[in-house]
Amino acid sequence: MSRDIIKRFIEILAEVQPSFSECKALQIEQQLRHEFAGDQVYIQKLEKNIDALIAMRFTGDNADKIAHELHISRRTVYRALKKRRVAAR
Repeated sequence: MSRDIIKRFIEILAEVQPSFSECKALQIEQQLRHEFAGDQVYIQKLEKNIDALIAMRFTGDNADKIAHELHISRRTVYRALKKRRVAAR
């Protein structure tokens, strides 16, 4: 089954930004379809950027929330924080 990633992207954008207008959504959709029509695209896994994303969101007591939002385990959250602490030394 083929999924339409552009439609899903627009849906997510509208969820996180309720003021996002339908007109703007259509403009972005048209631009992306024009630019990538017919191409096979590569979507990089989040792993390479996840440590920084976790560190930005972490407040000291929200590891469960971050894990849920990013669809990762709580252990992964703490492992990422530990890697950043070690790297900062």
